[in-house]
Amino acid sequence: MNKKFIGLFLATTIITTHAFPALSNQSCTQENDWALAPIHKAARDGQIETIRELIGKNHDVNDVDYDAGWTPLHVAAFHGNAQCFSVLIDHHSDTTLQISSGPYTGLTAEALAREKGHQEVLDFFVLEVPAPHFADIEGTQEPAGKLAAIQDWWAEWWRS
Repeated sequence: MNKKFIGLFLATTIITTHAFPALSNQSCTQENDWALAPIHKAARDGQIETIRELIGKNHDVNDVDYDAGWTPLHVAAFHGNAQCFSVLIDHHSDTTLQISSGPYTGLTAEALAREKGHQEVLDFFVLEVPAPHFADIEGTQEPAGKLAAIQDWWAEWWRS
């Protein structure tokens, strides 16, 4: 290969990576601050009141950034900002949206929180499970029999 071509390629790569970090898939980090909307920055930095203020000014809670398709909910989940996450959920942020490019492609906010180990955020995804009805449970009246029957009912419900 031509040395000039290789040199130009390397120079372009270095400049692109350092001057335009959003193009190198470094989503929701300090380095690509310019690529994030204000609501994304607030979700990243844990600024609950700023998020409320921006929502009050009609900022879209499902706004997707220009870099990799992150919503403010993705950013809050990634950084473990549970209070910001809560505010976004309360304002009908879509939990099913997936990141569109970069190393986290295809992940939802829940998957990001799980990958990063942010249990406080994951607690928002706990299923509301109906309580078992004792009339539906066959078995004996002693406590041990009832407990076994409830466990069986729970296992059957979970599989369905």
